[in-house]
Amino acid sequence: KNPNGTAVAATQLFRMGQDMVNLTTYSDEQVGEKLIAVAQRSGHWKRDQWRQCTGNPRAWDVTFPEEAKMQTVATVQDLRVAAAAVITMMAFRDEEAGSDGFQHVGQSQMYWSLFSSFFMVVSIAVVFVGSLVLCKSYGIDKKLRRLFFRLEQVVLPKRPAMLRRPTLRP
Repeated sequence: KNPNGTAVAATQLFRMGQDMVNLTTYSDEQVGEKLIAVAQRSGHWKRDQWRQCTGNPRAWDVTFPEEAKMQTVATVQDLRVAAAAVITMMAFRDEEAGSDGFQHVGQSQMYWSLFSSFFMVVSIAVVFVGSLVLCKSYGIDKKLRRLFFRLEQVVLPKRPAMLRRPTLRP
């Protein structure tokens, strides 16, 4: 996207196991006015098999056509830099995606976190209810009420400290 929020480039939605993806410029009238980059999988490998050492090269080859090359320095607004970043993220997602196409990295950590949070809330509630029942059965609630009423009488003032006389006008 441009800094003003408009879309600049689009791709034909990379699917799992696909060996090629194109990035093109985007306009409201039509998609694919001008080709920005083409990424092709070199070698025969899927997902994280590129990590295995073999004789054949395994990589994503990114090529930029002549019409995509600009005279400017490679900055964030250069579409080639953005295309390279998109292809890097696409390759990482392809490596970590499950057989159903979804990301499952950290899923067990998420379930453990949910379970432990639920267990902590339930245990705090049980301790609170248990302490209330104990207070009621031993009559501690009445003793505490009496204590706090006495504390209120001792600590808080009984009457205003300074009486202010009303202003009388003749």
